[in-house]
Parts: sequence; C-alpha cells; structure tokens
Amino acid sequence: MTALRKMKDEDEPIHVAVRMAEAIIECLEITGHCRILDMEAKGFSRDELARYWPHAMKIVEEKRPRPGQRLH
Repeated sequence: MTALRKMKDEDEPIHVAVRMAEAIIECLEITGHCRILDMEAKGFSRDELARYWPHAMKIVEEKRPRPGQRLH
C-alpha cells in the first residue's frame, strides 16, 4: 500500500502532505537538503510541519528514492 493510499484510507487531508512533499523534493533537488526554515519560506506553518511531515516524507520516498535505493 502506498503512503498516498494509506492517507486516503485514514481520511487525512492529503493535499497539505502532497504539497509539502513536492516542496521537499524541490528543496532536495536544488540544495541537497531540506530544513524547517526552507519549508517555512515556502509557506508551511510549524503546526503543518509537525502534523504532515511524516506523511510527506513517505510520499517523497516513493517519488524520489535515495541514491542506491531500489524501488519495489
């Protein structure tokens, strides 16, 4: 089950996590890292980061595997 499917099943508002995942990927591609300040600069609040970061990171891992990581 993908992270996105799991979130839908749990009735989580996925739009914030998806937007956050896209922002994380953008940061990683530009600078190689993603910090809280980077995400705040993109308009995410600390509350949103605390709530949606785990879901967003699952989406990021599915869309952008780490170097050397194999896709299932």
